[in-house]
Amino acid sequence: MTGRSQRERFAVIRKKNRRLMSITILLALIGIPPVSAIDFLTGPAGPASFRILLLGLSQALLLAVIGSLRYLHPRSYTRYATGLFVAVLLTILLPQIPDIIVTDPSRFLLFAATFLGCVFFLNLNSLRTAVMLYATVLLVSIVPFLIFKPLPLTTVIPTLVGIALIGVVRQRHQDKNIETSLELRRRKIDLHRHTLLYEQAVAATEESEARYETVIDSMAEGVIVLSSDGVMIACNRSAAEILNVHPENIVGSQVADLNLQLCRENGEPFPADELPSTFVQKQVQPVNDVVIGIDVDNSQKKWLRVNARPLFRRGSSIPYAATVTFADITEYKAQADTIRHQAFHDTLTGLANRALLKETLDLELAHASREKSILAVLFMDLDGFKNVNDSLGHSIGDALLVEVARRLRHCLRRSDTLARAGGDEFIAVLPKINSPFDARSVADKVLAELEKPYAVGSDVLSISASIGIAIFPDNGTDGDSLLRNADAAMYAVKKAGRRGIRFFGPEMNENARVRLGLLNNLRQAIQSDDLRLVFQPRLDLHTGRIDSAEALLRWNTKDGPVSPEVFIPLAEEGGLIHALGDGVLHKALSAQRQWSADNHDITVAVNLSPRQFAVPDLVERIETATHRLGVAPERLEIEITEGVMIQNVESVRRTMYALKELGLTIALDDFGTGYSSLAYLKHFPIDILKIDRAFVCEIPENTQDVAILSAIIGVARALGIRTIAEGVETQEQADFMKQVGCDAIQGYWFARPLDSQSLLDFIHRHDVRAGRPTSSHIAF
Repeated sequence: MTGRSQRERFAVIRKKNRRLMSITILLALIGIPPVSAIDFLTGPAGPASFRILLLGLSQALLLAVIGSLRYLHPRSYTRYATGLFVAVLLTILLPQIPDIIVTDPSRFLLFAATFLGCVFFLNLNSLRTAVMLYATVLLVSIVPFLIFKPLPLTTVIPTLVGIALIGVVRQRHQDKNIETSLELRRRKIDLHRHTLLYEQAVAATEESEARYETVIDSMAEGVIVLSSDGVMIACNRSAAEILNVHPENIVGSQVADLNLQLCRENGEPFPADELPSTFVQKQVQPVNDVVIGIDVDNSQKKWLRVNARPLFRRGSSIPYAATVTFADITEYKAQADTIRHQAFHDTLTGLANRALLKETLDLELAHASREKSILAVLFMDLDGFKNVNDSLGHSIGDALLVEVARRLRHCLRRSDTLARAGGDEFIAVLPKINSPFDARSVADKVLAELEKPYAVGSDVLSISASIGIAIFPDNGTDGDSLLRNADAAMYAVKKAGRRGIRFFGPEMNENARVRLGLLNNLRQAIQSDDLRLVFQPRLDLHTGRIDSAEALLRWNTKDGPVSPEVFIPLAEEGGLIHALGDGVLHKALSAQRQWSADNHDITVAVNLSPRQFAVPDLVERIETATHRLGVAPERLEIEITEGVMIQNVESVRRTMYALKELGLTIALDDFGTGYSSLAYLKHFPIDILKIDRAFVCEIPENTQDVAILSAIIGVARALGIRTIAEGVETQEQADFMKQVGCDAIQGYWFARPLDSQSLLDFIHRHDVRAGRPTSSHIAF
């Protein structure tokens, strides 16, 4: 039952008791005047009428006052009811006292007995005991009445007064009991409510602590709370797991007791007074993202990212403890280190890349400038590596680069920086050298080491290098200028024939600038299709007809024509050779289609460099081009040099046989120079042998050239290979070639290179009666 319902119940009880009390008192009061009147009328004493009137009026007046107060001001009546009723009863009782004492003392005894009995009755807790006591007192007090008979009628008055007093006292007592019970009940309810609130607060606190412990224990991060004196007073499960220490060994200990061997990222020991937990309490400010390394069981290093916060009591600015959180970032740091290493190192050789080289070079230049020391930059480029990579494949080329990097590291000091700039280019930074002669000494050592044979797989390779050197501060005071000047010196070595060492000179900047400008112009010329093809016809000595035409590429700039011997190597170095070759093939096939439409089925010959021939999809690209332009593969001739066949022999053989299956003709150009070997004629499907002009220009006067030409033509005839002499410029040379059995000639004696339409006019003038060329060649 709630406190409100209890209060309502007590109010109802009090209301009933007061109503009962009011009725009892009213009956008692109403009964007193008639009894008094009867008593006095029958009694011998005094003027009865006056006494009755006086008594009645006084009692009526009091009753009227009390009644008026009750109805006019209920609150005051309720508040002073008991006092008013006592006053009424005393007013009624006082006139009877003399009569009781003088006339009939027994009435006083009866009144006293009755009054005391009521008082006892009201103050006893046990109803049974009270009734028995009251009955006993009543019987004892009645005995005098039996003696003093007859009893006066006014004896009833004390009784009625006693009943009224009983009602008053009883009401007072019940009101007090009700108030006491209500107060006790209220206090009990308050106590119960406070008890419930306390229990709820305790439960909420316990639940909060349990939730807090669950959350903290479920965190992946380690959490440790340290007191102001450095003692660890709490930790979660992750902290123990990360530190590999039992929680009981953590709580109550200090950090130094765990023997964690703390260190910085650079490997230096971490001072105890700089630990985040110490720093945060001294400086009273948070510490964020401190990376600390720890040794776990002396066999594994873990890396932690640590944060710390001070803890304050309410109203205090002095921390009483610090909370330290840390996460295991070992795997993340390893990945970050790997990513950083990949970002600043070459993935193949493990050497520094250009980004790290630039950073290191700038740092070394700052030291050299401050210390007034000399620094050298070596720019090294491998000679012939492109042929190795294109012919033997990238796997062989990569293995070769790895071995080159190993040898270069062996030639340098630990303080030197070695980087792979890209492709087959390497750069070395040599700080704190005594003179440029030290740089030259290192370059000589590098060159000698790189020229030693390389055993790569089943192949034994030999390469050389071109090395350019730039010196700080003579050749530049910043990294970009030193790298640019060392590159220019290296290119000067390349231009002079490769395999060598050269220091930078002022004139090299102009050469590098011209070369760069020429490369940019060539790129624009390819994009805008400014290069053109001319065709040099070839004469069949047996039929006297033109059987083919060699496509030659020409480039005319605003400064004049540029020789193919200049722009073709430049296109290879600048990565433009494939785009250039595709354009030439398309134009040559378009010209052949025009000739065929004019009923001249002569072959067009296109030259392919070793790098072009090494393209994996060469066969597919040629097949697609002939099909798209509607040219029969039999009307296309591919000319290659001996340099193609000395690299990756099996791959070259497969490509050549695949081209033969398409129907193409294969010619070996410039035979007799370079690595000429008769074994090529045996192992490769060669259709045409083109004799280099070096053996033609001095015949028939030079007997050695005559003997060589006769031998070459004889061997080729025996193997079923056609021969073509290049560079025929005189009638005597043409007659000699026909005499020794050469199949065809090509040169200025017969015709200069012509554009496609001029070639058709030339053919008409010579009245070509039959036969069509069978080769397609592009000469650069």
